[in-house]
Amino acid sequence: MKIVSETIIPDNFVTKEWLVEYLDKKFKELGTVVKPPPIPEPEVPVLPDCKKAPEIKSITIVNDKQLKINFWGEGVAEIKFTLFDKDLKEIETLTFVPKNDTPTIDLKNKLTTGNYVAKFEGTKCKGESTKGFTYSNVIVAPPPVTPPIQTKGALDTTLYYNNK
Repeated sequence: MKIVSETIIPDNFVTKEWLVEYLDKKFKELGTVVKPPPIPEPEVPVLPDCKKAPEIKSITIVNDKQLKINFWGEGVAEIKFTLFDKDLKEIETLTFVPKNDTPTIDLKNKLTTGNYVAKFEGTKCKGESTKGFTYSNVIVAPPPVTPPIQTKGALDTTLYYNNK
């Protein structure tokens, strides 16, 4: 063993230069190296245009984990739904076969107060639509209702409302 600058290097230590020189020598002895043929890229199917793309007409918020999206389309056998936040960061995506023109979308994650964009995209045909909406989890209670009070008297059935 040799000691070089306090570092111990074994006698059988291989340097990069030696390895490159050795491999070059061996490749020359073997002859030309045959490279394998390139792997072809898989063909991406070209989708036909939808007769009428899945156009989002309206979005109804059922609750913080459920949306009803009314759309119109023709020749749309399957839809990919994608939900984006206000920064257009994808929040979630799912694919479904529409059974009517207002499918209910069950979300995996709860919505929080903010702006969102919903996107419908045909998966068997080419066409898409987006629509923005705002969700607020602030509950606005209706004004309290004052119950009617009855005037005195057993036979008097007139009711008066206490409107202050």
